[in-house]
Amino acid sequence: MKAREIKFLKVNIEQIINLIRLVNINKEAIDTHTSMLTTVRTKLDKYQKEYQDKEYMKTISPAEQKCILDNAQALYETYQILSKEIEYLDLSKQPLFVTNAIKDLEQAYLLIEWFLETEGEPGDILIPHLTSLRPNTFEKGKYKNQIDSLYSEMEAQSHDFYVDHAEPPKDLNTFIAQPIVLAISSSLILSSMWLQKEKERLLTEAIPETRVIKLPEEILPEVPTGPEEKE
Repeated sequence: MKAREIKFLKVNIEQIINLIRLVNINKEAIDTHTSMLTTVRTKLDKYQKEYQDKEYMKTISPAEQKCILDNAQALYETYQILSKEIEYLDLSKQPLFVTNAIKDLEQAYLLIEWFLETEGEPGDILIPHLTSLRPNTFEKGKYKNQIDSLYSEMEAQSHDFYVDHAEPPKDLNTFIAQPIVLAISSSLILSSMWLQKEKERLLTEAIPETRVIKLPEEILPEVPTGPEEKE
């Protein structure tokens, strides 16, 4: 195995790692809640400015003042709920099969780095060449499409490396590949298989539904009943 060939694999794997880290099964939910969080912040800022404006507060009734405080409190509680939901969704954005795929892919990358440090890395600059992934449009794609593309790419990368460097020739039963080559090949294959598991899972399991979090209804001060309205 030539150092130039392994460096070419390195730049490919590096780009795949960067793309797979972008995968987020909760992206649509996070976008929805983030948009609502912006709305809540805007409303909270409005109430805060009103409350801090002492001259304005003197012009409104105690009931109206209370409404400002009650509305701000309700919005703040919603703000906390949204913030916690977004934090949770961000922490769980990649299912187990995807995190396992990343782990094995990163292991392959570390082994490649070790090989190049040992053998000497060629100085020429190599550009990644991916078969199924489109880096410019990947992040905008749907989760299922991203997983399909990642699996296809990793299946091709792991297959080509195995056939070219790790597979024993059919006419030579005593062929033994370098241990580092087998380790790299094993990590690439495992990463591909984890992505296949995630792809298969999506055939039977739906994307998690977005939790419904509603904005609190604005409380308005009660209008006193006039004498003519009383019975």
